[in-house]
This record gives sequence, C-alpha cells and structure tokens, in this order.
Amino acid sequence: RRKSNDKRARRKLCPHRHDPVVSAHHLTTCPYGGWTIVRHNRLARLLQMLVLEIPGADVRWTPRPGHWKRGSEPAEPDLRIDVPGWPTLYIDVAVVSPRDGTPGNAARAAERGKLLAYPVWSNGARVVGCDFSPFVVETYGRLGDYARRLICRLATRAARDRHISVSSEIERWQQLLALRLIKDEADMLLNA
Repeated sequence: RRKSNDKRARRKLCPHRHDPVVSAHHLTTCPYGGWTIVRHNRLARLLQMLVLEIPGADVRWTPRPGHWKRGSEPAEPDLRIDVPGWPTLYIDVAVVSPRDGTPGNAARAAERGKLLAYPVWSNGARVVGCDFSPFVVETYGRLGDYARRLICRLATRAARDRHISVSSEIERWQQLLALRLIKDEADMLLNA
C-alpha cells in the first residue's frame, strides 16, 4: 500500500494489493511510491550529462516555460537544450511499459500523446524560436522513433565536434541509456 506522490491523485494509497503474479509489472508502472519518478529523473539526468559532452552545449531542467501549454495547464518539458548553431530544443522524457507483444507500440503511442499534448509545437513552434521532441523509452529498452532520431542527431554532433567515430558514439549513447534503465528497473524490482 504505497503512498501517492501526486498531490492531484484521487487516492492517497495504491489500491492494488500485493500479488506475486502481477507485482513485477505493477511495480514498474505504478504511480505510487515514487520509483517511476526516480527512474524518469535518472534517465533524463543521464541524457543531460551526455548532451553536455557536446562542446558549447547547455542543458537545463526546465521550470514550466510559459509559452508551452498543455491544454489549460502549463506543459512540463524536462530538459532545455541549447547547442551552438541550433534552435533551442525542449525534451519531454517518458518511460512507458509495453502493453502488448508488439515491440515499440507503447513508445509510439506515448510519442503521439506527447506531440498532441504540446499543441504550440504542432502548430509551428518556430514562432517562439524553439523546437520540441518527445524522448520515450519502453521499460525493456526499446527507444521510440523520436528518441532514436534525437540520439542520432545529438551523438552525431558530439562525435563530429570531438573528431571521433559517429557510429561508435551513437552506440555508446544508446548503451549508456539502456544500462541506466536496466539498473533502475532491477533496483525497483529488488528493493520495492
């Protein structure tokens, strides 16, 4: 009976009782207890550290930028990335659990949801001089299409600026992000 970290939650405690059959899946997706937030923040923090390897790049956690609206509430992208020569890029990180046996479906659905949640971007964010990308990863490590493209774009810039192999840098970024996710999933399951 874990407590909710969300002040807007309808219930204060998780309504599910411990069941060994569904507990592993439930632990990795349950919004109660804070493990999903910790996993999300660690993945975003690692992405921030990787982007900072790009010479001249600046990455900050975003404090509710006013020009991004999600419906009637201010949106909450996680990172603001400034790379020399590029428009400002906002990233919203999410970790989702696959719902069916089709690889990548959960990530694609979450990416579509994030794109629809930020209508200012879909209606032409260039008006506000910035760009947006969802960064969705499934709990078993599969990257969403936008996340994969974003890693390729950023890692390519890092590799070229530092005069190293582009393909090995992309692979390194993907492996580090996957390892972070695997460690956090294991930590959640072992210590919950």
